Amino acid sequence: MMRFLGGILLLETDRLHIRNVNEDDLDGLLQIFGDRQVMDECSPLIYTKERMSAWINNRLIEYESNGIGNYWLIQLRSTNEIVGIVGLPFKEVMGSRAREIRFIIKRSYWRTGIATEASAAMRDFAFSKLALKSLISIIPPEHLKAIGVVKKIGLKYKIDATICEKNHAIFEVENPNYSSLDSYAAV
Repeated sequence: MMRFLGGILLLETDRLHIRNVNEDDLDGLLQIFGDRQVMDECSPLIYTKERMSAWINNRLIEYESNGIGNYWLIQLRSTNEIVGIVGLPFKEVMGSRAREIRFIIKRSYWRTGIATEASAAMRDFAFSKLALKSLISIIPPEHLKAIGVVKKIGLKYKIDATICEKNHAIFEVENPNYSSLDSYAAV
């Protein structure tokens, strides 16, 4: 990995840099996490500057503790504008632990393919570099845009589950090369 704008560059796509979050990203992330319409899609919380700073600090602790973290910043290559986050956090679902592909995109970039491009890059990273057997996504059934994104990158509906007293659809994609990978590399 290489240093990039004060962070560590994890991935590049045609339009995006996906990199570690750092303290300098506070204002750009607050434009996303402080937007009620964006947060209605993924969280009941609206982030204040203090809450956003704590979120960033938690990411920095994750990077230090496990070397990779759970969430990364999505930035346009052409302008360096922060346009979202993408992540692979661990989730406990129905007695199993799995990595979930998650994303939050700045509202002005909805329907531009950013979520699909970043999520596909993370899927490929999870399978080729982390040697994961599969990925899941947990989405309330009314969030049709998010369901469309995960379907575009190959996740298929698996089962419904009640999580935090709300109905969610669980989608999954398996690593097509998993059997040929060294099992000790799995996260």
